[in-house]
Amino acid sequence: MSGKPIGPIKKGAMHRDLGLKPGAKITSKDIAKEAKKGPLGAKRANFARMAKRHFKPLGEAFDKG
Repeated sequence: MSGKPIGPIKKGAMHRDLGLKPGAKITSKDIAKEAKKGPLGAKRANFARMAKRHFKPLGEAFDKG
């Protein structure tokens, strides 16, 4: 790995960079836009992509049982 290591992701940073209000939905288009902003943007985009896929609202997780 070359260059300076990327630090931790800060809560709400992607929303601020995209100009969204805290708690607003992040679309796939927003994720793609953030990924093009460099290594830190790519890290944030990857986290958002994984969170969108794996974290579900509390009600959805237990309704199927």
